[in-house]
Amino acid sequence: MENKLIEKMKSGKVAPGIWINSTDPQIAEIAATYGAEWLLIDLEHEPIGRSHLTSILMTCKGTDCQPIVRVPENREVYYKWVLDLGAAGVVVPQIKGYEDARLAIEYAKYRPVGERGVGPMRACKYYSDGEYIRRANEETMLMVQIENAGGLKDIEKIVSLPGVDAVFLGPGDLSDSLGHFWQFDHPEFVKALDTITSTCKKANMPMCVPAFSEELFKRYYEKGIRGILVMSDYRALINTVTSSLESAKRLAE
Repeated sequence: MENKLIEKMKSGKVAPGIWINSTDPQIAEIAATYGAEWLLIDLEHEPIGRSHLTSILMTCKGTDCQPIVRVPENREVYYKWVLDLGAAGVVVPQIKGYEDARLAIEYAKYRPVGERGVGPMRACKYYSDGEYIRRANEETMLMVQIENAGGLKDIEKIVSLPGVDAVFLGPGDLSDSLGHFWQFDHPEFVKALDTITSTCKKANMPMCVPAFSEELFKRYYEKGIRGILVMSDYRALINTVTSSLESAKRLAE
């Protein structure tokens, strides 16, 4: 197992990814086949269960695409089954401060960094890879999601924690937490974004973010963010269905 995503982002190169909402593994397989460098598989808001996730992770095997899973919440049980199934890393939502980040490290990393339980099964190729546990702390990405005022307040302490590998920006929830939902040009949101990006840059901490338009992509890229989700499977389908129907109606007039 290799985690080239961290290395690429730290080198300053963009790493485009696709957000996976669907339970259908073929969607992830298409994304991986056509060059997505990473997937964010969303267990927090979508009905993706353990069997679905197993199939999705299998579609990435043999490709250069790295599957990163957003766990439903910051609880030990989710880390165990997601990482033991072979995810290349996790995104942890609702990091509301230093203590939440510390717990994430405890759950995601093996000793001496954390206290992850030992039972990797598929992650260690069904115990044929005897070196997995020795390498896992460095190669398994722990990405903490900053999406509220508490995480913003503790950002310096969070990025200084050994074991945190990257920061995932949640623009929607962060703007809502600041009282300006979806207003990404609001001065308070812009100030918060600048605080997070400058703090991460100082700490050499990679950042990831969803940016489903060219305008947002350019904005976040200029801020130094390199792990950029350029599309979600649902959004791609919505865009295609909408444009196709509008085109059909126009042609029929």
